[in-house]
Amino acid sequence: MNNNNNNIIEILNNIDYFKSQQINENCKENELIINISKWLYEHNKENILQPYYVENKDVIQLVLSNLLRDYTSESNSGLFKDLYQDSGIIGHLKSFCNIDDLCSVLLENLFCQRNYKYFVHDTELYKQLDLLFNIVSIAPHLVNRDSKILSSKSRAMLILIHLQRDNLSNDYLKLTSHHQSILDYIVFSSETFDSNMFIDYFKLFNKYFEVKNGNVDLVKLFLDRLNNKDDKMILDRSLFSRFIDDDEWNILSLSKIDLDARIEYCKSLSTTQLQSEQIVSQLVKSIDMSNLESLAVLYCYVVNKINLPTAILSYIENNFYYFQPAEEAFNDIRLQYQTQIVQCLCLIPLLFKNQFLAKHSIEPTFSNRISFWKAIAPALPLDQCEYILKKIDNIQGPLLVELVDFIMLTKFKKELVVHIANSGYTMELGLKRLYSVDNIEFLGIVLNYQFTECFTIELMHYNVQIIERLAKEKPDSFKNIIQNVEHLPIFNIIPFLHECKSIHKYFNNNNVVETSTIQLPFVILKKILGMLIFDKYLETKWLIELSTVSKDIHQFCSNTISNLPITSIEILSEINIGHPYCLFKNPPLHIIDSQLIYIPEHQRQLCLDRLESLTQTFYFCNNNSNVYFKTIESNNLSHVTYREIRVDSITDKINRLYKIGDGRHNSFNIDGENHHNYRDPHFFKQFLDRQNNDKLQSITYIGYSDVDNSYDPLETAYVTVLPLLQRLHQSKLDLVIDVELPNYIPNLKFPKDLALITKLNYFHTNDLDQKQLEYPNLKSITLSDLTIGPLDVNKIIENALYITNLNLYCTVEELIEILELRTIHPRITKITLTFRVDDCLKSVNQRLQPDLLNSLFERLSMPEHQSIRQIKLQMEFTDDLAYKKAPIINSHNLKAIDLGSFKACSHSLKKFSR
Repeated sequence: MNNNNNNIIEILNNIDYFKSQQINENCKENELIINISKWLYEHNKENILQPYYVENKDVIQLVLSNLLRDYTSESNSGLFKDLYQDSGIIGHLKSFCNIDDLCSVLLENLFCQRNYKYFVHDTELYKQLDLLFNIVSIAPHLVNRDSKILSSKSRAMLILIHLQRDNLSNDYLKLTSHHQSILDYIVFSSETFDSNMFIDYFKLFNKYFEVKNGNVDLVKLFLDRLNNKDDKMILDRSLFSRFIDDDEWNILSLSKIDLDARIEYCKSLSTTQLQSEQIVSQLVKSIDMSNLESLAVLYCYVVNKINLPTAILSYIENNFYYFQPAEEAFNDIRLQYQTQIVQCLCLIPLLFKNQFLAKHSIEPTFSNRISFWKAIAPALPLDQCEYILKKIDNIQGPLLVELVDFIMLTKFKKELVVHIANSGYTMELGLKRLYSVDNIEFLGIVLNYQFTECFTIELMHYNVQIIERLAKEKPDSFKNIIQNVEHLPIFNIIPFLHECKSIHKYFNNNNVVETSTIQLPFVILKKILGMLIFDKYLETKWLIELSTVSKDIHQFCSNTISNLPITSIEILSEINIGHPYCLFKNPPLHIIDSQLIYIPEHQRQLCLDRLESLTQTFYFCNNNSNVYFKTIESNNLSHVTYREIRVDSITDKINRLYKIGDGRHNSFNIDGENHHNYRDPHFFKQFLDRQNNDKLQSITYIGYSDVDNSYDPLETAYVTVLPLLQRLHQSKLDLVIDVELPNYIPNLKFPKDLALITKLNYFHTNDLDQKQLEYPNLKSITLSDLTIGPLDVNKIIENALYITNLNLYCTVEELIEILELRTIHPRITKITLTFRVDDCLKSVNQRLQPDLLNSLFERLSMPEHQSIRQIKLQMEFTDDLAYKKAPIINSHNLKAIDLGSFKACSHSLKKFSR
């Protein structure tokens, strides 16, 4: 190299020389300038060329500049990267080169780089150049002047803008005269930029862009391309308002505009437009599964009751696992959109049908995503709530706590409780699962449901515990349940049920409102008490409670029942007659034969001597044809009731009674004489021998027929009893005899015996024939099993020539049907409707609604039914294997019933008369 010091210009022009230097093993042709610069820099550090630099500086600068110009036009990919990064080389070049020329050459080469993104993002590189050459001051001039090597002045200008972003002024933007080319460049090179960078450049130059057709088309083209991008950026309407009107803007940029504007625009669209491919595609692009708020736009489909388009559903399904239904994400949604978004979620069926909610995965989501379920619960329709329960609920296990929390947030709490109650193997199992939940509000709904719709005695012990908790913890909820129950017919049955004994106090309104006590004279009070005591529907236990109110009332009750025969009183345990706390001062004047054992033994004879009324029971055994009864002799009786009971087997209790063999087949002639000489006299003749006396005023005979049709009705006791009663009646014409038969006897041997029958019960109406029922004293007929239609019932009434009382075991609907035929004979003045409760009391409330009762009284008010002066409405049910009756109407639901011209006859609200 030393040999060539005097000819450095020739060396600099000798390109082949620099190619042979192999300074860098990877040296390429486009790195020649780097090699030359480094060669000069290295030799300068050794002071080899320093004298020559001083003498030939201008010539070296010119040669170097020419080299720079020549070689940048041939290769322009990363040409000066190494050169810029070594400040020593650049500094050496500045020492003998013209700074403006060197800067211009460097910048022109920089602006020609194809790898635009590299230079735009290499901010540190530009900062170094700016420090060395003050690019800010000379670059605009460089861009605006004519330059054969500056292939894209638009790109160059954008690079400079990028360099000056931190301190950019409008004056700097005005320096360029290439605004139109910049617009063309950023539109047609939009794929080179990311969307945000494009918007930034458009915003910078927006006011310099001319509004004309060509530019309007460019903006539309940009918006269309932007819509095809997957990013979820939001566009500012004002940025493009100079180029495009509102309608086109909404169509072209629906997926990029603000959510509020997007929703407002969709509200203005018709059903057809909402289902159009263009709008649907835009809405698909606007949905971001990581941003719940973006779903609010789908609310327009909820409002218009349109199914979500397939494209939207498919998009959500394909991106469902990006869905983040976290509680925090939901809380981030603006309040005005929360309800709408939840309702939009409910339109998406895959929420309940895809793998996320498959049977193996839905249950865990109630633990790890319960916030999601709570969020959407208020808007879920009933069918989807039931679908969730079907998927998650294990009918054999306890209810999940999270599932209960979910149910309590839905609009269908009661319906879902019913769903769970009916999802078990039995209703009882379903209700037991519901009662296992430790959520008092939920339990309140369950309790209300059971009382109003599916009352079951079997679960009353659960109810007691819940009622006590509810009354203590949720008094308002408890009060609402009581109000719901009080007006229901089931409320009338509860006081009769042994299982409900402990909750009776909750259904008394004694502590609800304090009212002043009305002071009545004791004379009037005694009259009222007397009416209560003689009410045959008053239970003995209630009478005992009444007697404990005060000493005076106890004394009055005691005097009444001790001196009058009260047939409604039952003695179920031994009584201490004459004791101060016993209601009986003397032995009772009425007794049932089976209760005589409760009278102290030393007072039994006195009781029999004083007895005025007796109920004599006798048993027929179907298996051995024997009659069993307790022999009772009393000469002071004024009334006797004989009650026939049929049994299939003999218990120890019955076996201890007096027995007469073959008691059913004793036959009598028309005069009541026995045709055969049996060893034992007829059982009923024994009754009369012991109990007939001069004081006897009335006899009531209540026959009994087994419900099994296999027994011949001619074998019942009353077939042989009627002749004896007839004979007795002939001998004592003033004796009142009432016979109540359990069934119609078509072949009764002696027609004159029919005159004794006052009541007739049809347990099986299909046994009836169409003959007239010529019972001259028949006042009441009971139809217990309506296997025939209303028209046939009216035919029976027509054939029963003398009846005035009609007793029907039927539903309210069936009685209304009978009345609608308008053929009830005018002689019928009293009707009794008995609603038989057979299915654990479940149907009581449904079948006895106030609307039905209103329809009944409305029908009774019509002119053709004015002869009916009294109607009795009651329910029959079983408790402890005994039949009991309760009123259908109570004081609470009476307010909802229009009785018309009828009025209640007593406090029990069973009878109504006009």
